[in-house]
Amino acid sequence: MKKLHGEDAVSSLVGALLLLAIFVSFIAMLQVHSVPVWNREVEYGHMDTLYNDFSNFKVAVEDSVIYNLPKSASIHMGTRYPTRVLLRNPQSHSSGTLTIVNNSWVNISYGGKKIAIQTATLSFEPNHLYADTPTLVYEYGTVIRSYSNANVTTDDQSIIREGRITIPVILTGENLTSISGSEVREVNLNPATEALPIIINPPGDVNITLTTSYPDVWKRLLDDIPNTNVSGNTIFINRTGIKEIRYPENATASGLYAGLIRISNESTAKSVRLYPKAILDNTSTGYWLDLGEVTMFRYDDGKTYRNKQTWRNTPPFPNPNVYFSFYFDSPIPQNARIINATLVNKYAKSDGNITCEVKIYNSTSESDYIPLTYPLTYPSLTCGEYIRTTDDLNNLSVKLFGYNTYTLASPDYTYHDLTYIEITYI
Repeated sequence: MKKLHGEDAVSSLVGALLLLAIFVSFIAMLQVHSVPVWNREVEYGHMDTLYNDFSNFKVAVEDSVIYNLPKSASIHMGTRYPTRVLLRNPQSHSSGTLTIVNNSWVNISYGGKKIAIQTATLSFEPNHLYADTPTLVYEYGTVIRSYSNANVTTDDQSIIREGRITIPVILTGENLTSISGSEVREVNLNPATEALPIIINPPGDVNITLTTSYPDVWKRLLDDIPNTNVSGNTIFINRTGIKEIRYPENATASGLYAGLIRISNESTAKSVRLYPKAILDNTSTGYWLDLGEVTMFRYDDGKTYRNKQTWRNTPPFPNPNVYFSFYFDSPIPQNARIINATLVNKYAKSDGNITCEVKIYNSTSESDYIPLTYPLTYPSLTCGEYIRTTDDLNNLSVKLFGYNTYTLASPDYTYHDLTYIEITYI
């Protein structure tokens, strides 16, 4: 009987060892086959999160420009693998590398002139251990998945819409920025400084070229868009009837800046004529014109105003104390950007050769004496360099100086009519 009990004990031990072996084999099978599958799914989930991050970055670029505000987007650099009892991961989490490289150019040609804008590309390369996941790239407002053997995007073409070209860009003053890690990183954006818009009048042809590292993607996106072509690593876009070009200035400082290149067959610019609200006749003792006399300067009705005194014909020429001074009201919003300013002043003369010059006064300075053209015409004086801001406009005054260097037997008078400032702004 004792022998039989010993055999039972051995059988129990063998059974236990066999069960243990089966369990260990099962765990090993899970470790070898199932853990990679589970972790692969974790990495695919991380890629979905990253794609959402890049989509949010795409929106942040445009919002930063449209609302003129700093924006940011989170980038989840890595993902944590779940802790599993009796199973192990090669490492606790994955990581990746976020890179901003200043490697692209947008060139805009119009009317024999050229604008060159250097732009950057944002990319994220995941360091996944199990899944064959692509590098994500942001280029010209499009999120691209770059695999080792192909580049694809699920974004729609959005840079050309109904006669308008809108190219989102990011800019930086640094050549290369690269960050590696597994944490959540904030990518901060500031709105780029926008250059003064270019108004093309009459409307004309504009040619745009964009360098790209993903020509195959852009060929597919632009395949059915007229007057576009992709050759080598360059995108070509040609448009006619363009009225306005708006673009960001090149970045010179570190950091990341958001910009929009906007080329349109419609102009967002507005024009307004500012007529004198008050006029001082300081050709003698100083006389403020009444409302009826001021109003006369707002219409080209053939009527003229004769100053109270002859223009001086004795030095100095011009006499800084002998002038007409014009003052203006501005209806332009305080946050407007002034593109151009033009002074129009029509004046006539009686007896003799009258010379007229003007001085322009803004919020901080005054111009030199600027000669006007011969009377009975409409001298059109571009004065944008003196009227750059709404503060300049709100503090604007123009002085008109007349003089005659010849001594005449008869009195010498100057007649005046139409005077205004034409402002173009957005």
